[in-house]
Amino acid sequence: MTATPNEPEQQPTNPGAAAPPPAAGTTTEGLDPKIGGLLAYLLFAWIGGLIMLLTQKHPEVRFHGAQSVLASIAMFALGIGLGVLGAIFGMVPGLGFIAAIVSFLLSFAFSIGGFVLWVFLCIKGYNLEHFKLPVVGDIAENWAGYNAQP
Repeated sequence: MTATPNEPEQQPTNPGAAAPPPAAGTTTEGLDPKIGGLLAYLLFAWIGGLIMLLTQKHPEVRFHGAQSVLASIAMFALGIGLGVLGAIFGMVPGLGFIAAIVSFLLSFAFSIGGFVLWVFLCIKGYNLEHFKLPVVGDIAENWAGYNAQP
């Protein structure tokens, strides 16, 4: 078989030949763990975490998935609690305006803090660093079946 100048010569394929080994740092089983750790936090908070927890085998990715689910639930509950407290104090005669301002400032600070925490956890997840949040981290380890060896 001869090749024309514009067309390269095709090499015959050998179906029995072994595939070349994967490049260093890659896996042959699905998603790269670094991407999985990032997506645990990046994909709509608890949804991405749940997907990573249920579909991935890498223990650190599973941990970050579980922690994402639990942290999202905790942040949601704290946000609701903050809103309820703001509404209750807003109904107190004479404190309504002051309570509204304090509630707004606390909600703003909570939102900024939550965003900073989210970015921080995305970075930790991508680097596959085992960073545990208080309370939530221990529960996440149990959910993920994570056995940290010293």
